[in-house]
Formats: sequence, C-alpha cells, structure tokens
Amino acid sequence: QVGAAAALAGKSIRFQKKVTKTGKLYAAVTEKAVAEALKKEHNIEVNQEAIEIATPIKSLGSFEVKVKMGPILQSLMVIVEGEAAEAK
Repeated sequence: QVGAAAALAGKSIRFQKKVTKTGKLYAAVTEKAVAEALKKEHNIEVNQEAIEIATPIKSLGSFEVKVKMGPILQSLMVIVEGEAAEAK
C-alpha cells in the first residue's frame, strides 16, 4: 500500500469535457471516472470507493481529490479542460 501511495505522489490526471456556454460541465467528474483515468494514464488501479471528492467537480479547473491507499490518504490533482470545439 505504501508503494502504491508513493506511486501516486505528485501525479495528476486530465479530463477533457464538454462544457456549457457558462463553463459548467454537462456531467460531473465522478470517483469512477477518476479511477478509470488513473488506470489509463498511470497504470495505477484504485477502487472507486477509495477516492474522495470533497466537492463535486462540475466546472473547468484544477481540483484536489484524496485517494485512500490503505492507511495513507494521498492527494491527486484532477485537471478539467474544455473539449476543443469541432471545426465547421
């Protein structure tokens, strides 16, 4: 568990999401999405129940979430960017 927590130290994950005209996300970033992104981006498997999102992530920006790795609570940065508009 300590090794997994150390592997998570200093890491961040990125999401590109569709946003409304006011900059709000159509769908919040969930614990499940964070767990899937960790596996995809960093090859770190974490149960979605181990991820703590203090405030729902519903807008663009950087957010800190906590990941419980055994007795250790590790911070993880979640960066949410708007999807590029499709060229017409």
